[in-house]
Amino acid sequence: MTVSTISSEPVLEARSLSKSFGSTKALQDVSIDLRAGEVLCLVGENGAGKSTLGKIVAGFQSADEGEIVIGGEVHQHLTPAQAIGLGIAIVSQEIDVIGSVSVAENVFLGNEVSRRGILSWAQMHRETAALAESLGVSLLPEQIVDDLSTAQKQIVQILRAMHRQARVVVFDEPTSSLGAQEKALLMALIERLRSDGVAIIYVTHFLEEVFAIGDRAVVLKDGRHVVTTALTDLTIEDIVRMMVGRDESSFFTRERRGPTSDKGLEIIDYSGNGVDGVTLSLLPGEVLGLGGLIGAGRSELADLVFGAAKRTSGRLMLDGRDITPRSPRDAIANGICMLTEDRQSTGLLRARSIRENIAIARSEFLGPFLQGETPLVNEQIGTLHVVAHGPEQGVDTLSGGNQQKVLLGRWLAVPNARVLILDEPTKGVDIGAKHEIYGHISRLANEGAMILLISSDLPELLSLSDRIAVMRGGRVTVVRDASEVSEESLMREFVGVANAA
Repeated sequence: MTVSTISSEPVLEARSLSKSFGSTKALQDVSIDLRAGEVLCLVGENGAGKSTLGKIVAGFQSADEGEIVIGGEVHQHLTPAQAIGLGIAIVSQEIDVIGSVSVAENVFLGNEVSRRGILSWAQMHRETAALAESLGVSLLPEQIVDDLSTAQKQIVQILRAMHRQARVVVFDEPTSSLGAQEKALLMALIERLRSDGVAIIYVTHFLEEVFAIGDRAVVLKDGRHVVTTALTDLTIEDIVRMMVGRDESSFFTRERRGPTSDKGLEIIDYSGNGVDGVTLSLLPGEVLGLGGLIGAGRSELADLVFGAAKRTSGRLMLDGRDITPRSPRDAIANGICMLTEDRQSTGLLRARSIRENIAIARSEFLGPFLQGETPLVNEQIGTLHVVAHGPEQGVDTLSGGNQQKVLLGRWLAVPNARVLILDEPTKGVDIGAKHEIYGHISRLANEGAMILLISSDLPELLSLSDRIAVMRGGRVTVVRDASEVSEESLMREFVGVANAA
């Protein structure tokens, strides 16, 4: 870590911020302060509230409660334009550039230089070149952004922020898709910004980066502030310990009967979609948990197995038979069903009824119901305890938990469903619905279903899984018996410090 001169007075304070998304409390009474020339690292497991806090500071989300103080001014809510005007910028993992135009055009976007109504390209190119030189980066103003690497595109965002004279820059998981050389380039640039007195909020789940560039760390857990402290007072083990650990009420007790057969699903050397050579097995009656941090490749692997993404290699075997799907239709025909992570965008037919949402997979992929559609839908509503007036009620009028149960009912209505891929099955649902869904998962496993459970909720992963496979960087790094691991040991595996002293 490079020693920098850090101001004694904060340039920005966030006071008592709270933010909910439906029933999910993303932040609860969180406060931080940030000083010029400082890198303040936000750390915590998936869903801890790191990115939400960063986006509120940068004006991309509004807090339900709390305030932001910058330059002595108090703000309850900031818009992106207001944040820019106050000298706050964000560099996110979802790169915010226009690929079809030049570096200079991106740097001056919304702030173009013109004379008598004519754009002054020469001046914008000169200023972009001077700015790049001042930061020690080799980008040409006329380069088309689509031709740049991921790291260079992020540097374009930084150049834009510096052109706007940003005093505070939020980096939200900036290295999640970078290689080693690109990471080194970005780290060097952050060091340069800090030495120039820029205040930096750095959101990451790579703890080695925290200790490489950070001055202080803010540890978040379940949306709450745990501690803010100098990194000289911490070790990686300390942070891991603070990121996890809950009381017994967070855990679910699952009845386990064990596999009912020694033949099941085999994922053999799957690659593509950010996944690299993954091999896993899943037996009837088993819940195989898939853990890892955001960007580890869990959902990407699920999309490959379901035929929703293109693979470059690999085979999928079921009971010794090659059923490698080329599409979701192929997967469903072979009894593989998938509950996606984002029920609003990729799961629900939001303008349709409960009946249509449950019936769609069976009728669309396996042919129309010959008879008994409504009785079967009613059976799923009853079995899953969906709270609704009836099957014709609009699915958009249901709570998050009941919407999730409708999606589960969709796949249980498929007559040959044998493999259930559940990607974050309790995301955004209340505690009551969560435990109901846990009960259904337990029941399905005991009835012989094969369940691949992807979850960022460590108690959920430990409570429901028979075995847990950990992914990091698109690969499976280890597979453990769930009874042999703890939250803390799993988190070590996630961040790659399993063998730390």
